Amino acid sequence: MAPARLPAALVVALSLFGIPGIRAQGTLSLRWSEEFGSCTGLPGCDANGLDTNKWSYDLYDGSQYGLTQWGNGELQCYTNLNTNIRVASGVTGADGGALIINNLQSKPAKPCGPTSFVTAWTSARIHTRGKASFVPRDAATPLRIEARVQLPLKKGTWPAFWMLPEPPTIQWCTAGEIDIMEAKNTDGIIQQTIHFGGTLAQSWVDCRQETVTTGVSTSTSAWHVVAVEWSLSTATVPGQIKYYVNGVLVKTIGAATWYSVVYPDKTTSPDAPFDKPFHLLINMAVCGNYVGSTCSPAQGAYKVDWIRVYDRITA
Repeated sequence: MAPARLPAALVVALSLFGIPGIRAQGTLSLRWSEEFGSCTGLPGCDANGLDTNKWSYDLYDGSQYGLTQWGNGELQCYTNLNTNIRVASGVTGADGGALIINNLQSKPAKPCGPTSFVTAWTSARIHTRGKASFVPRDAATPLRIEARVQLPLKKGTWPAFWMLPEPPTIQWCTAGEIDIMEAKNTDGIIQQTIHFGGTLAQSWVDCRQETVTTGVSTSTSAWHVVAVEWSLSTATVPGQIKYYVNGVLVKTIGAATWYSVVYPDKTTSPDAPFDKPFHLLINMAVCGNYVGSTCSPAQGAYKVDWIRVYDRITA
């Protein structure tokens, strides 16, 4: 299904009149979007209402990638079951339809698909790997990615909207990671982070990060617009990654802050590892390192109203 296109006049209005999530100058041109509307009857629409032309599922506990419990001590088994993930219409507060991910507990605990991991918790994770990936078009055209989300605000939940390199030819964290939104428990705090660093011998050793946290409403009915704006270096202006929450710029990270051990020459590769395409991921984990060592999870729902990817035309 082709991405929805906003009318040109509306795109101009968004950039000029400060609709939430829009703050920098220039005109936003829509490159890709997911509105999570009904795809019934269209090619690629699966039983959960998900457009598989855009999205694929990650299943099980990560063992297939050598990352048991996804490398973070998480408790969930990811599935593609309708009880864990679906696109629904008439979601309160949403612009139309919305993606809903539920973490569910079932007793007794059982093996996670074909893996040896045994758990009572299920949830869902989807990605655009191999189907859609994004990088700024050129040094003069920043890339902006936004999503409107509703947090579960339940103990032990870890909802996220984030990005990994495409293709993942270099291991984490050397290849970089862009977290547009993470939250945990009942905190009402949105965290946004870039990950980089590592060593040539062991990519997961000596990892670094730049992060920002922003307090938001703890109402379970509240919606939030989270965004990242990403630009490449020019001859005179360093590249930047900017984070926004509900239309407010909360952090600017300059290219001098991050580095790549694979491309250490800042003269020839000033933006590495954030100079290559990254794909999108949406998931809700249960417990894990980020949530905390003491974790008594509860069931909750993580909702995503829409995702929009723009080129910011500044010339």
